[in-house]
Amino acid sequence: MMAKYLETKEQYKDCILFYRLGDFYEMFFDDALTASKALEITLTGKDCGLEERAPMCGIPYHAADTYLNRLVAKGYKVAICEQVEDPKQAKGLVKREVIRILKNEKPTEENLAKLREFAERHENYVVKPVYAAFGNGVRVENLGMYDSVEEAHQEYSKSGAVIEEVIIQGEAMSKIHAGSVNTLRIPTAIIKNEEGEQVETDWDTALDTAAGKLREIAEKYGPDSIGVIYQVQGTGHIQKGALVRIANTFGWSIIGGYELNGDLPMFWPETFGCQSEELESYCWEDSKLTLVFGSNVMVTRMPDAHFLTYSQENGGKVIYFDPNYSASAEKANEWVRIAPDSDGAFALAMAKTIIDEDLYDKHFMQTYTDSPFLINLETGKKILAEEVQGLSPTPGLPDFRKSYVAVDQTSGALQATNPLKLDDNNYALMGSYDVPLKDGTTAKAKTGFQLLTEQLENYTPEAVADICKIDADTITRIAREAATVKPMHIIFGGGTQQWYHGDLKGRACALVACLTGNVGQLGGGISTYVGQYKTRFNTASWMVPEGAVKNSCPFHYWVNGPTPQMTAKYPKHGFKALVVGWGNPLEQHNVANWLRHAFESGELEYLVCMEFQDTLTASRANVTFPCASWYEKTELTTTPLHPYVQLQQRIVEPPGEAPPHRAGLARHASRQERLAKRSGS
Repeated sequence: MMAKYLETKEQYKDCILFYRLGDFYEMFFDDALTASKALEITLTGKDCGLEERAPMCGIPYHAADTYLNRLVAKGYKVAICEQVEDPKQAKGLVKREVIRILKNEKPTEENLAKLREFAERHENYVVKPVYAAFGNGVRVENLGMYDSVEEAHQEYSKSGAVIEEVIIQGEAMSKIHAGSVNTLRIPTAIIKNEEGEQVETDWDTALDTAAGKLREIAEKYGPDSIGVIYQVQGTGHIQKGALVRIANTFGWSIIGGYELNGDLPMFWPETFGCQSEELESYCWEDSKLTLVFGSNVMVTRMPDAHFLTYSQENGGKVIYFDPNYSASAEKANEWVRIAPDSDGAFALAMAKTIIDEDLYDKHFMQTYTDSPFLINLETGKKILAEEVQGLSPTPGLPDFRKSYVAVDQTSGALQATNPLKLDDNNYALMGSYDVPLKDGTTAKAKTGFQLLTEQLENYTPEAVADICKIDADTITRIAREAATVKPMHIIFGGGTQQWYHGDLKGRACALVACLTGNVGQLGGGISTYVGQYKTRFNTASWMVPEGAVKNSCPFHYWVNGPTPQMTAKYPKHGFKALVVGWGNPLEQHNVANWLRHAFESGELEYLVCMEFQDTLTASRANVTFPCASWYEKTELTTTPLHPYVQLQQRIVEPPGEAPPHRAGLARHASRQERLAKRSGS
């Protein structure tokens, strides 16, 4: 390969040579030294038969636009050497050719006129020069950053781009953040007037209004009657910490975010008995087949996404299930356009196919699952060894472990299982049995696996095809791949598990991982990547001030009312005000209907909302404060994959008067303190 590289480089001595190798453009020797410095990317080395390793650097081919733009803008000339044949069909080295040379040139008047004509026909569109492997061009983005097309054109034409054609980019992130072109953003504070109508106002008026009313409610009902809804740490430790800190300062009741969005995957404790256990992302490259449900890895897991690409480079396959064509669908080997909310049905059809075609891992199901355990058909519960004539529990079991009953498939004898030692066994997976109990009765029983197969009868690929809007042959093919290609890994994301029946979808996918014997294997199993339970710094140092008055109450206490069994502190007069620091609880909450009724009936007297977009909650609140969104403020975020803290910095200005949560809450705290001093409390 290096000999071919040197041969090509000899022909393009005056260019930085982008040499395509798999999913990367690589540069070597002097080109690598130059490009790594100009692009500020890591310089590595490659063994190529010389005394010293050859300097080397590279960029992902799908992200080449940005890097090429920077090089050309700095005056460098770049040659793109592309793969011109399918690597799978190549005999020997993949054929490569230089397909384009990029350099900084002045646009022609003809092309400038074409650009102006196009942009003038598309309101709010501006232009941006693009340098990419497919050729120089002008990408038109709906950014709304300039007052006129002419102003935008003058700014961008300074770079001297060669304008060959106009390419429609569509809505970019900048549009999401730019209040001038996005009516969903809230640019200024809003309060309800005496007629109950929301009107725009200045921050000082909104702060005085909200602080005064919350102070009044606190003095009348107690400060714990003010509930605070915050979101999980993934939305940002600074904004969450500021909200928790002000609640702890004034004694408001904190209501956790988990009841708002069902953040943690419930199928994990239901199926495996633990919060969750996932593969580290560096294990993704060991997977030979990855099925992705409800997780846009290429966008939401950017620090780790390259490991999924490594899996493909190692011969693995990625199948992505989503109703929409996303960035992850683009990078997958196969995109399956599944109907919304049908992931569970698809997984059950896979399970039925795997069992019917005898492709399941019998040893795994016998040894590591409760499939062989006998289920009492009358009670629906597993039969305990201590209940059965002639059996007793395995000696030495702790109180939290139980010994159940299975059947030796050779002798037909009932046996007590040992939960502390998962040895190879000869347990029957299928069958119906009469089990004599010590109370003199006989229990009708079936194995768990027998009941499973019966429950799967209605989930044939043909029946599920109509539910998922996917043809039966595709369902069958993917089921066979999942059963025969190992290790197989399922990524089951928040897009599927954080909604109604998300636990059932997760259990269905977990069933596939178990049936195929992939759980516990390097590069195999099922993962969710939800939560921030690996955070290792002391959040209380920021969230809990000195002299804190800490109150908290689960949301279901509010919904159901206090009972003698409840141990958390419940406000004496119930909740009378709600401060929403993040989220849309009047519309996107497990009890959204109940919340709306409480607010409309007057049980909930006051609602304060801090938001960056115009949600239903924001549109009905007594006071709504505009806030900065991601990339409009400095923030600290974490993920469940590793303990690293990620610094997120401002890259665009927030629209209107939308400060970060921390700044807005600090101003509100000052108002509360001022009112407290006036009242002498």
